[in-house]
Amino acid sequence: MSGDAQSVAHQDVTAYLTVSNAQRSLAFYEAAFGAEIMEVVSLSDGTTTHAEVRIGKTVLYLHDELPGARGRSPRGLGGTTTTFALRTDDVDLSFARAVAAGAAADSGPSEGYWGERYARVTDPDGHGWTFTSRTRHVTLDEQSKQASAHFSRVDVTAETR
Repeated sequence: MSGDAQSVAHQDVTAYLTVSNAQRSLAFYEAAFGAEIMEVVSLSDGTTTHAEVRIGKTVLYLHDELPGARGRSPRGLGGTTTTFALRTDDVDLSFARAVAAGAAADSGPSEGYWGERYARVTDPDGHGWTFTSRTRHVTLDEQSKQASAHFSRVDVTAETR
């Protein structure tokens, strides 16, 4: 872990996750995604007010749910509106590693109509994560046709209730 936050270069936009247990989340991100924990700032009771992790080339911030502060974890809210997409060379291995680390398996590895191998998990805090790897080129026109066919067979209203 680096003690010098000023020395780390970040991307222009950084996601800031609210989690229900930052220490558990950090351990999960290390085990599931090979994350590097770069910085952790905690209160004397162990509550994490800020942490930074690097997954591949991307830095994410996270903190525990804090009384009086904005932000609740997806578990605290009863759902999430965000899914993080991780590009990987091996979707099957990445999926298995995340599930072994404690993620819930939402959608096992399969070939997506858009030309990628794809899988989806939910982490212990309720954040969604997908793993993708390009397997073939599919034009945007073909993707639109395939998406229309796919979603005409899916009851999307059931997922929004």
